[in-house]
Amino acid sequence: MHGKVQRPEDAKKIILRKLRESYGRGIKVNFSKIRIETDLHSGRRLWIVEGDVNVRRWILIKKSWHFTYLIDAENGKVVIMRGKQYEGGFKWPNVLPRFRSRR
Repeated sequence: MHGKVQRPEDAKKIILRKLRESYGRGIKVNFSKIRIETDLHSGRRLWIVEGDVNVRRWILIKKSWHFTYLIDAENGKVVIMRGKQYEGGFKWPNVLPRFRSRR
């Protein structure tokens, strides 16, 4: 879907497709803000999409983070992606030593 992004629903579809390609269909996405802004330096119009993602891995492990995507309104490509993992979220270094010590 590389074309003009004219509505917030189009921006949501781009983000959902990108996240499902990376994490599969078992993700839960909650969008909090979707707005369009103009870059003052280049004059480009950008959709700014913010929200939260929850991904369940295996049985007990859950990963959650807040994301911000910037999408170019002219061609529908993701320009910038930022994510911040929650404090109580999943961290591999904390989990792996527990499994190794049980052997």
